[in-house]
Amino acid sequence: MERARGAASTDAPASECVGCREPIRPGARVCPHCATVQRPRRWSALGQVLKWMAGVTALACLVLAVAMLGSLYASWRERQAAVTDLVAAARLQGDTGDYAGAWRLLEEALHREPGIAPARELRAVLAMKWLRSLASADGESFSQTLDLLLPALYVGTVEGDPVSRADGLAHLGWANFLRAREGVRGLEIEDYYRRALASDPSNVFAHAMWGHWLLWPGNPRTEESERVARAFDHFEAALQTGRARRDVRALQLRALMNYELDPQTRLAAVAVANEVRIEGGTLAPETARGLLRILRRATARRDTGDAEFKRRLDSALPAAELLATYRWMLLGLAQSPAPTDLYALGELAERSGYQQRALAFYHQSFEQASSARSVRSRAAEAIERLTGRSPGAVP
Repeated sequence: MERARGAASTDAPASECVGCREPIRPGARVCPHCATVQRPRRWSALGQVLKWMAGVTALACLVLAVAMLGSLYASWRERQAAVTDLVAAARLQGDTGDYAGAWRLLEEALHREPGIAPARELRAVLAMKWLRSLASADGESFSQTLDLLLPALYVGTVEGDPVSRADGLAHLGWANFLRAREGVRGLEIEDYYRRALASDPSNVFAHAMWGHWLLWPGNPRTEESERVARAFDHFEAALQTGRARRDVRALQLRALMNYELDPQTRLAAVAVANEVRIEGGTLAPETARGLLRILRRATARRDTGDAEFKRRLDSALPAAELLATYRWMLLGLAQSPAPTDLYALGELAERSGYQQRALAFYHQSFEQASSARSVRSRAAEAIERLTGRSPGAVP
C-alpha cells in the first residue's frame, strides 16, 4: 500500500517552487533546493482583484473620454454654426451699407472663433468698403473709424493673395488721404498706390484712388501740366478691369468735380455722368448737384467763358443725350426743376429736334420765372422764335 501511494505521488505532476521556480514534489511545504517555505501568496488574490479593478477603471475612463469628446465636438459644431450665421448676417448687413452693425457681428464671430478664415477675410473686405464710403461724408471726422479699421487692413495685406494685398495697400493709401484731409501732415499716400500696383499691376482700387489723388487740389507733388492726363490714364486702367465699376465711377466723378476749374475736367465729368446713366448707375447727391451747376452755367448763361465751354460740350455729346442726362439728374435728386432748369431743358429739346417738348419747357420756364427776369426774357424769346407769337399772345 505504501508503495502504491509512493508510486501515485511519483506519477503526480511536479510543482514549482514559489522562490526558485525549480520542480518540487506536489504538496511539499519546503523546497529541497532553496529551502523556501511553499505557502500560498497572501496578496495574490488581492492582486487579481486590483487588476480587475484597474481594467474596469480604464474602461470607465475610456467611456467618459468618448462621452466628453462627443460633448466637445457637439459644442464645437454649435459654435461653428453660430459663427457661420454671424458671418452670413454680417455680409448681409455690409451689403446694405450698415458697416458699423456688420463690424459688430464680425467681432462677435471672431471672439467665439478667433482663427476662422471666412470672418477674417470678410472683415478685411468690410473695412475697405467702409473706408471707401467715408470720403463722401464731408465735414465729418474719420479718426475713430480709421483707428477701428486700420488693424484689419494691415492684417489683410499680410494674409491675402497678390490681388488682396494690392487691395489692402491701396486702401491704406486711401486711409492716409483721409487723414491728410483732416490736417495730418507727412503721410505717404502715393507710395501705397505704387506698392499696390507692384503687387497687382491692374489693381482697380490703386488705379482709381491714384487718379483721384492726382486731381486732389491739396496734392503738392504733381505738376499741373500732367495731372489731368495721368489721372485719366489711371481711371481708364481701372475701368478696364471690370471690377468695382460703381466705386470707380464715384471716385472718377468726385475727382473731376474737385478739379472743376479746368474746362477739360468739367467736360469729362458731364461725359462720365452720361455714361453712368447709360450703364444704369446712380450719382451721389453732391455729385449730381455739382454737375447740374455746370450744365446750368453752360446752357443758361451767355458770358464768354461759358459760351466756349458750351461749344465744346455740344461737340462732345449729342443734345438728346444731354437732355436725358439733365432730366435723369433732376429725377435722382427728387428735385423740381427751377426756371433755369426748364429753360435749359427747353434749349436741349429744341436742339434735339423735339419742338413741342421744347415749347412745353419754355412755357413752364416763362410762367415760373416771374422774379427771374433774365430767364423769363430768354424763355419769351424762345417761344416767339418757335411760334411766331409772344407768350402773352399764345392762347
